[in-house]
Formats: sequence, C-alpha cells, structure tokens
Amino acid sequence: MRKINLLCLFLLLGFLPVIAQEITIGESIFPLQTEHTHGSTIVELPNGDLLTAWFQGTGERWADDVRIMGARLKKGSNKWTTPFVMADVPDFPDINPVLFLDTRERLWLVWYTVIANQWETSLLKYRISDDYQQADGPPNWQWQDVIHVKPGGPTERGILPDDTFAQSVEEQLDAFGRELIEQGAAEKMVEAWVAFKKDIVGKAKGENMIRSGRIPKDDGSYESARLGYPYFRRMGWQTKNKAVFVGDRMILPLYSDGLEMTLFAITDDFGEHWKFSTPVVGIANIQASIAKKNDGTLVAYMRDNGPPPQRHPMSLSRDNGLTWSPVEDSELPNPGSGSDIVTLSNGHWLIAYNDTEDGRHSLAVSISMDEGKSWAYTRHLLLDEPGGDTGAYPSVIQGKDGRIHVVYSFAGRKEDDERSANIRHAAFDEDWVIAGDGDGTTVLKAGAALRMITPDPLLPVSGGVGIPKPATEKKGDLYVRALVLEKGGERVAIVNIDNLGWPSVLGDRSRALIKGIPPENILIGATHTHSGPDAYAFPDEQGNTKADLDYLNWCVQQVADAVNEAIEQLEPVALKIAEGEAKGQIAYNYYAEQLYDPRCDVIQAIRMNPGNRGKVLATLVNYAIHPEVIGSKRGILSPDLCGPLYERIESQTGGMALFMNGAQGGMVTADNRGDGHEDIGTWEECIRIGHLLADEALRIVKDAPLQENAALQCMSRRVAFPVDSEMMRFIMEHSPLLGKLSSDHTVSTQLNLLQIGTAQVLTIPGEALPNIGFYLKRNMKGQQNLLFGLTNDAFGYILTREDFNSFKRYEYISRTSLGERTGDVLIKNALEMIGQSATPAVAEK
Repeated sequence: MRKINLLCLFLLLGFLPVIAQEITIGESIFPLQTEHTHGSTIVELPNGDLLTAWFQGTGERWADDVRIMGARLKKGSNKWTTPFVMADVPDFPDINPVLFLDTRERLWLVWYTVIANQWETSLLKYRISDDYQQADGPPNWQWQDVIHVKPGGPTERGILPDDTFAQSVEEQLDAFGRELIEQGAAEKMVEAWVAFKKDIVGKAKGENMIRSGRIPKDDGSYESARLGYPYFRRMGWQTKNKAVFVGDRMILPLYSDGLEMTLFAITDDFGEHWKFSTPVVGIANIQASIAKKNDGTLVAYMRDNGPPPQRHPMSLSRDNGLTWSPVEDSELPNPGSGSDIVTLSNGHWLIAYNDTEDGRHSLAVSISMDEGKSWAYTRHLLLDEPGGDTGAYPSVIQGKDGRIHVVYSFAGRKEDDERSANIRHAAFDEDWVIAGDGDGTTVLKAGAALRMITPDPLLPVSGGVGIPKPATEKKGDLYVRALVLEKGGERVAIVNIDNLGWPSVLGDRSRALIKGIPPENILIGATHTHSGPDAYAFPDEQGNTKADLDYLNWCVQQVADAVNEAIEQLEPVALKIAEGEAKGQIAYNYYAEQLYDPRCDVIQAIRMNPGNRGKVLATLVNYAIHPEVIGSKRGILSPDLCGPLYERIESQTGGMALFMNGAQGGMVTADNRGDGHEDIGTWEECIRIGHLLADEALRIVKDAPLQENAALQCMSRRVAFPVDSEMMRFIMEHSPLLGKLSSDHTVSTQLNLLQIGTAQVLTIPGEALPNIGFYLKRNMKGQQNLLFGLTNDAFGYILTREDFNSFKRYEYISRTSLGERTGDVLIKNALEMIGQSATPAVAEK
C-alpha cells in the first residue's frame, strides 16, 4: 500500500486552483510536537467559526499534566489561532473533550478527569457557555458541574437481586454466549467468554464492594444480607463522541473501559436532571456515535475492543435512546480505534474511521445513502504503510454550508522511531468523497436488487403461440432481477425476468419509470421459462387474447422498482469474468443433438468496500438453453430450472444470481431425458439441472483473476427487421403488446453491445440458432464473449435464409420467426457494431 500525499496529487492533476477554497485535507491545527495530542472534537459556532478541542500532555491516564486544549478558525480564515487551555484540573489528567451546541445554541464542553490514574476512576464533568464567539481564547463559561451516573435501580442498602442494570448486563452476555456456542466457537473462545462474563457481571453486581445490606420483603420487613454496592458502576464513565438531539432531548454517548460497555446519558431539561439508558453490552463495545434514520430510529456504531472479527458493533434504539437492541457486528471494520458518524442534511450517513482490522495507518470517510445498508463511497484522509504515519480518533460534523469537517489525531514516524504528533483538520463536501481515491480514474460500481412477480392467484402459463394453459399449482417463484453497473458517466442496467419473453412495449414502460439511466442502456431480457404467464398477449384465431394486462402492468412497475433500488445500492466492485465448458447432462439440441454451445460465461461482481471486501454482490450466468423441463402443458407455474439455479448460487455466494439466456434457438433445450430417452418433466429434474449448471458456473469463475477497475461502455442502435411471416403479422396486428408494423412491414427494436472488463456482450432480440451464436462469438473482440438472447425484445426464432425451411424439422422454427431475412439483418448490424468497438481491456489496478 503506497503512501498518498493528497496535496501533491491535487497539484499534479491541476485540481487545486478550482477547489482550494472548498477542500482542505490534512491541515495541521498547530505544529508537530513530542507531547501526546489526542481525542479531538469540533463544533461550528453560529457565526460560522470553528472551535476545536483535544487533550494534550506527556501521556494519558498516567500523566497528571494532561489538560484540555483548544483552537479557533475564524470564518473565511485559513489559519488556526494559537492553542489555549479549555479546561485543566491541576495535577489530574483531563481526557476526551466533546464539544457541541444544544438546541438553545449554548456551547457544551464535556470531558472526564481521571481521579486515580486508572480509567475506572474517571469522573464526568461539563461546562456550559453562552458567550463563546470570541476571536481568540477559550469561551467564558457560565456553568460547570459533574454528571453523576446512576444506572439501575435503588441501591441505598445494596444492589438487590432484581436490579435492572445487573440483570440486563447478565442477560445480554448470556445471549452472546449462546450465539457463540451455536456458531461452534472454539473452546478457548468460550472459556474467554465465561471469564469475561464473570468479571463484568460481578462488577455490575458490585461484587468488588461487598458490605452489609438489606433485601426488602413484601410485608415491609427486610432480610439482612451481604450485598454489593454500586461504586464501580457509577464511576469510570467516559466520553468520546458528540451528543445528538431529538427535539430538546440530549443523548450523550458514554462508555466504560472497566465495564467494557456503552451507556447513554439523557437529559430532557438541558442538564437539570439526568437519566440513563439500558446498558449496551457485547464484548468490549465502547465509544458509540449515533446516526439517525428517517423514521426516527437511532443507530449506534461502536469501537470494537473485543475478539475477531474486528467490526464496528452496532445497536438500534426506537424510543429516543432509552433502550437499545442486542449488539451485532456491522460490515464496517474497526481495529479497536475510535470513530465518529454524522447524519448529513440530505439524510445520508458519513462515518470517519480506521478502515482496517489492524492498525491506524489508514483513516477513511465512507458514505451510506441507504441508512447503513451499504457504504457505497469511501475516500481516505490518510493512507500509509503499516507502521508508518497514523491518523485516528476522528470527530466529524457538517457545517451549515454543507461542508464536512473532520479533526483527528496525527502521529508521524521519525527515522529514529520516535513519533511527533498534532491534531489535523480536513474540510470537504460529499462530492469529494464520492469521487474516491486515486489519480482521477473513476471506480466501477454495481448494485443489485430483485422483486418477486409470482401472480396471486395463479395465472395460466404460456409456452409459445397458442392458448395459455390454466395453472393449478406452482413450483418455485418468479422474479425480476436487476444488476446495475456504473463507471464514470456510463451507467447500465441488466435485467432478467422469469418469463417466456418480454416485449419491448413492456420494457419501454419500465424504462420510462427508471431514473438515472438512459433508456437505451437498460437491457431487459427473459429467461425463457415455458411455465410463466403470457407476456405476449398471444391472440387466438378470432384475434382475442386472454393475457392479464393488469398483471403485466404491475410487473412493469416491479422491473422499474428493482432497477431504481439497484441504483441506490451502488457500491465499489471488482469483477471476475470467466468462460468455460459446462459439463454434465444440462442441454442438448432436439433437432441435432450436438448442435449447441456448451460454453458458459460468468460475470461476478465482487464487493470492494471495507468490511465486505471480497464478498460476492452478484453472479450473472450466461448459457444457451430452453428452460422447459416442466413446460406449459402440465399447468404448473414455475421459473423452471432457473429457480434452483438462483437458489444454489445465492446459497453458495451470498450474492444475487441472474440468468441471461444465449443463442438457444433451434430447440436447444434442457437435457431432461431419462434412461429410456423419455422426458422427465418434474420439479426434481429442474433442481438437478439448475443445481448442476450453477455448480458448473461457480467452478468456471472460481479461479478467474480479479479485475479491479474494469472498463464499462454501452453501445446501442435501432434495427428494423422485416416481418415476412403471415402468422407473425397476424400476432402483431392483434396483440396489444407486440411492436406495431411500419408501412413497409418492418418492426424496430434495439441492439446493444457492452464492454465489461475483458468481455463483450451482444444482445439478441429473440432466439438465435446456435450457428448464428457461434459465428457472432467468433467475430467479437472480448476475451469472453456473451450473447444475451431474448433481450430488449422477443421476436421468435432468428435464423439465416440458408437455414430457413431447409428441412422438415425446421418448419416450426421457420414459421415462428419474422422471416428468412431476420438472421441476416441481425448479423449485418451486429458485425458493424463489433467493428466500431474497441477491444475490451482491464483498466490499470
């Protein structure tokens, strides 16, 4: 990992003259020094000035000279004032200041004094000022007090057996222990938990201060007993991050290094009275910071001082901070270092943190646009080799002008292995984070989402031209699955639908509802299951159709919703792309057994965000086959073999699966033949073939190299196909869903050619015969060449004039094609697009 000098990078790229007034990264608030400087905090004052504070001295709890220091940055200035003392209890360490304004615009400073040089003896203090906008020096403080922490029930005569605090601590630790055992944790881990629980529960019950006590009885008398007293759980509470407000309610995060847990101090009257939340207990989850959801839920992210995996623990409160959900690991890494989060004015969340599991040599900011479900954008404030410079303990706010301010501890490594330190400031906007690290090359991003479209009640199923068969049962569910890719100014959606085909009339309705992607960049294809509802509105001989148009319009919205959600979920990814022969009894050609393409192409999107790096976001399988194991004659609604394929891939990878069909015309169908060559049309056979194809796809892609910054480009063109078939003309004239003929008896549709990393992808608006597929792939330029059949339209079989009605078995596929010129038109236009395209290549890592 190379060290990044952001200032030099901006100068080299010519960015600085444009953004110097807006972006400040790694600015020293005061010169480097040998004293320890740490635990910074920042607040924007009503006049636009910035005030920051930190603790400084020859150490931390061991050093009695540690004091709270501060500095100011006047609005419009680029120079911080000389540091000044904000608080100092002589001969005691003063640690971890927190600055914020309350809803009355009074300034608060909260910190703690370490009474006996051990964290367990910390004493919380606060000061309040309404005279704090001076040009220099500390605020004029009007009030100072101690926050007396009193969690749990009454303890005048000792901690009682039903004490709520002790019970809550024990119950949460027990739940954690059960989860450890259920997950098969190693014996040493379980033993460590047992010891940890004994220690923490003992402290919660006051077992380190046993004295004479009384247990009251129902009749008003009492029983004498030796009971614990709560000195330990009332002392030792510490600060790290700013308070948040719900109305006038102030919620101040506290933590205890002795109890190794989190607590929230709450006041509804500006500090006149305090109450305390239920304890938030995991394994050493401390130093919480709070984000807000739109529905009012509070989400706390905490430092992880516990065992692996090193992740930010998180907990939720739905009652304004009084009670909190069980602690769970988030996806964000944490190496046992403080972090801070802020809810931006647009509802997005930004967290400043060390994005490693070990070490503070990497300090990043990440943005979530979906309230913590994913962290789509990350950029670094400091990035060095392990053992090099460090940035840590950030504090983050957003100013009234929208700019984001972060202060953090910097420690530089000298040649003699000593460190020099100071507090640094960064100021930037959200767009700066979204732009990402590096030399200006935009990161590839992907998002995935799905919607179930199983009709309820069941609808008749269609396997082609003719009257749909009423469905009496279903096997599996039908889905819309969307994968969105983004690189620079290019954004592409790939959508598959569990249906026989999806006409462009329906696709265009969805495209009109999708925001943020050009309509021509939205590729909508069908899996070609022969046991889904009629999406063509095939007319009978009288020109009437029994298709459920309301259902199809509902599906139109589901397609749009899936794509729009995938856009919201965009996050940095790398790609694995591979091609190989899928082995086993999967497919064959009904007309000529070996005339099919056994190659299976796979594109896998691999997450690159901290915390979920290396996990699979989505797996796209491209293979040519008719999914008609069940078919349409049995009256069973089903995704056919595609359903088990999705299930197998998603259970193995954790990411979403898509299936895009290939050049499967000419009756390249599922090989569901039994020993006697009879068709086995069962759901069990769908499972066998679906799982086998899924396993082969995962085998093929398993060892593919990671393409970290893969290129993305989308070409499109409109193509007019002549409609010579009388049957197809009749269908188009009477179906409300198929493209209308022009005066010259042609129908127009869209072709796409994608460059995705090392691969090229060509769309086909129907069922091309395998020989067309072989020919097109041979002329494409990718290391992997994919054909998306039945994509953007579904015009029946596509074959060349040489194959058209060439022998008896081709009579059906010739009759259900647009005509003998269809294949030639497709090939001509496809070759022109391929000729205009560049050879796909992977961008530099």
